[in-house]
Amino acid sequence: MRMRIATGTKTMTRTGAPNLTVMMLMTLILTGTILGDSGVVMSGTLPHNQFFTPGETMPVAEFVALPTGSVYQICHTDTPLDGIVFHVPPGTVPFPANIQIALNTGILRMPDIPEHQFPVLQISFEKNIRLARPVRVSVPLPWGTDPSAGAVTAFSVNEDGSLSLVMSSPAGEVSGTNHEKGLRFSLYTFHPGLFTWIMKPHL
Repeated sequence: MRMRIATGTKTMTRTGAPNLTVMMLMTLILTGTILGDSGVVMSGTLPHNQFFTPGETMPVAEFVALPTGSVYQICHTDTPLDGIVFHVPPGTVPFPANIQIALNTGILRMPDIPEHQFPVLQISFEKNIRLARPVRVSVPLPWGTDPSAGAVTAFSVNEDGSLSLVMSSPAGEVSGTNHEKGLRFSLYTFHPGLFTWIMKPHL
């Protein structure tokens, strides 16, 4: 595995009625939205009445994901995406594939979140590429963030401006590598698109 640092650019119930919980779970599995690795969680409920207004796309970086695995960090771009690390596990891509990263200046408005405090990440894959495993995106949280004060929820942005939950791991302190020290959480995706996240206080 190579490390690179970016410098820029149905089941049925006994009565025969569908079990809604099981059906939802199967849908998530079939669509590739649940990851079975330990430590990965899905947030419980999606906030209501969310809207995303897209903005301009600002290209930030590009790297080549290798079949043997790749790790790529964004830094020195003077954007809110600095510090994000992409982990492409071995066997994810069948051949070297370009992954483009951009910052979208769109605005996320949610009634219980007065100000959207995190950036909108845009990920583009080489045309027709299909991932055999999800890419893990390790995201640093701002200095001084208290992980006990709230939970990070990650979303993908749909074409109509609605949001869908994506797989994510809880925020925690990372000290194992020089490139990823500090408070971080990870989101996981099989697909390109727009991604963002919020921190909501614990109820």
